[in-house]
Amino acid sequence: MIMLYSQRNIFRIITIIMVVLICQSSIIETRKSQKGQIKLIVRADDIASFHAANLACIKTFREGVARSVEIMVPCAWFPEAVKILNENPGFDVGVHLVLTSEWDNIKWRPLTHVPSLVDKDGYFYPNIWGDAKKSPDNFLLGADWKIEEIEQELRAQIELVKKYLPQISHLTGHMGLTDMHKDVKALVQKLAKEYNLGSEDDFALKHMQGFGGYADSRVSSGATPGALNLAMDIYSGLNYGNMQAWVWWQGSEAGGISNYSLMTNNTAGKKYYVSKHYYRYIRPGAVRVKSASDDPDIFVTAFEHQAKGTNTIVIINAGSEARSVSVQGDDLPAAFTIYQTTSGSDNCKEAGTINQGPDNHFELPAKSIVILQAGGNPL
Repeated sequence: MIMLYSQRNIFRIITIIMVVLICQSSIIETRKSQKGQIKLIVRADDIASFHAANLACIKTFREGVARSVEIMVPCAWFPEAVKILNENPGFDVGVHLVLTSEWDNIKWRPLTHVPSLVDKDGYFYPNIWGDAKKSPDNFLLGADWKIEEIEQELRAQIELVKKYLPQISHLTGHMGLTDMHKDVKALVQKLAKEYNLGSEDDFALKHMQGFGGYADSRVSSGATPGALNLAMDIYSGLNYGNMQAWVWWQGSEAGGISNYSLMTNNTAGKKYYVSKHYYRYIRPGAVRVKSASDDPDIFVTAFEHQAKGTNTIVIINAGSEARSVSVQGDDLPAAFTIYQTTSGSDNCKEAGTINQGPDNHFELPAKSIVILQAGGNPL
């Protein structure tokens, strides 16, 4: 049973009864935040990449809420960033390790001689992940990279920062560097220990990726999470992080759908359709209702938007078996339209309607994301 509790002043319970094809006995309870349990540290990113980034990062510290920043060493504006950070000693600084050069009109080179890590012009590759068939020459994992050269370069970046900013506290990776391969993750952990620095793996944090890092496959592709993982991360951000926005690095790009874009030449892929279940109807002004599931494979998020007259329930079935679902509760719309994105060819496809009530059921396909929508325009 999934219960959704209204967060408005008017108390209301929405109950979704799950008639499970395979009986599940475990219960997942909604996490409750206790006073003092959750701490927020706002981090500014990519200082040294551009002059504008330097100004923006320091402004978020002086006039805003940022308390930590991460510096990119091989970039042209590194000297200015060092000067600014030394003038503001209260700003915690980490090293944002760089092995990519993703912009078209400005490029970054390594500090050391590392031929396995650069393109034909001596620049870092634009991306870490890519499609060998569509763009074989623009991503690092498509090259014959050498772990000893990665270590050489990352050491040089750390040493240069320590020379000018000895107060650095931690290491992270730019563009997902630390997740590119288990050997690279182990290397970064080793360097962090050696230099007495923190790393991402030292902290009990759940990262809510806000700009990409997902393959356009339905499920994970190797070490890269897929579209269903994207749906789960948005779910986690909404339910546990009270997230109010999700930002993509690029909406569409010409060379194919990368891990950081939703479309190519405005042609949508699986990530776009999975995202659409959230983006289309969960609009500013919507009120989230609390949710819990007794099925470890079923995840639900529900919203009501009084001004737009919409009720939206997004359900993810992360399991390998279909589920039979009914919807019931007080003051609910009489019926919902069903839209589903599945592991097959269904992409936000309309799949009929479901009336509320315990006697009415619809099938929730395996490894799918489904939206139940009442009010508003067709999806």
